[in-house]
Amino acid sequence: QTFTMGKKCRAALASAQEALSGKSYQEALTLYQAFAGDCKTKDAKELAAVGMAEAYNGMGMHDEAIAQADAALKVTKDASLNAHFQKGVALNAKGDVTGSQQELARVMELTENNQNAAQRASNYALMAALYDRQMGQMDSALVYLNKAKELDPGNVKYTLQEGDMYLVHE
Repeated sequence: QTFTMGKKCRAALASAQEALSGKSYQEALTLYQAFAGDCKTKDAKELAAVGMAEAYNGMGMHDEAIAQADAALKVTKDASLNAHFQKGVALNAKGDVTGSQQELARVMELTENNQNAAQRASNYALMAALYDRQMGQMDSALVYLNKAKELDPGNVKYTLQEGDMYLVHE
């Protein structure tokens, strides 16, 4: 994906993503809110909303997560895999298993419709990372990661991702 953001916005996004990866959800939320205030491209709006949705999910604020996921879906005309995933996580946490399954089915539909094998592999790797990081479901994560490796066998990032997953779960 090509991002239409300047250097300052990319740096702000990297800081927010780092806080999110470190499970510093409140800090990540604050950084994403600042990022959203400063960076106004379509890409930035989607990334900010998805990041805030993940931070809210991490804090157990699932209604807010759904609102942010819906904002990202509005910006992308229902095409954001990450937004559908975050909404699915929030719905699952709220006990709406059917709604969650529908969101995750949409993620898979968007992935399967992509004719670019490398991009499809990247989407599967993303699903693997999200399943592992947010849902703690390593078995499901490995299924998606194996699909990524099948589609793009020369991409060493997927082997490294798998190694990282095993390190975290030991």
